[in-house]
Amino acid sequence: MSITFTRRHQRDDLLVYDFNIERDPFVVTVTASPSVVHRWVTSIVQLYKHIINDGIAVVGLGVQFSASPNTRYTVDTMQLCIGEQCLIFQLSRAPNAPRVLRDFLQNKGCTFVGFWNCLDRRMLGLSRHRLRMRRNPVDVRSILGNKVGNASMESIVERSLGYFGISMSWNVIMSNWNGSTLTDDQVVQASVEPRCAFLIGAFYGAWLR
Repeated sequence: MSITFTRRHQRDDLLVYDFNIERDPFVVTVTASPSVVHRWVTSIVQLYKHIINDGIAVVGLGVQFSASPNTRYTVDTMQLCIGEQCLIFQLSRAPNAPRVLRDFLQNKGCTFVGFWNCLDRRMLGLSRHRLRMRRNPVDVRSILGNKVGNASMESIVERSLGYFGISMSWNVIMSNWNGSTLTDDQVVQASVEPRCAFLIGAFYGAWLR
């Protein structure tokens, strides 16, 4: 599996990466800035307004969370992916969540898709910014049905997309996602998961679920 990425742009309030998975290019924006998120979501809604209006927009969704000795699990990042654009929003570092993001999560024209995501809606609702989703996100496994059973994400991606060697590191999953700067391994993992969910959801018509 060939996953390559380069840092295209850096400012105090964001990092932008160019990613490529097996000749599939996409752009990842990492930020804790509500204004950056506002611009990202606004541009996405404008760019994909036709499929959103038609009710067939698919958005890959992922969340990363961690636990401290004094608190329950808290959402640290939320990842969104549609078309060739992905966003990693560092929720636990953000002062607020913009209204446009809240509206996007409630948009009837968008179907959110992820892996093993039965708790994502609840966790986002319990996050410090109380993000509400209109409905539970669709689990990729429910789209593929009996084809995958209890297969791992790696196996699902291999069968559905032909991407061999995608792996989710448990050490990265259990790492600290509340840092001011995410590590390269964290950025890769937080990008690949919603990207693959988006590709599978779009190909198999997740909006029909």
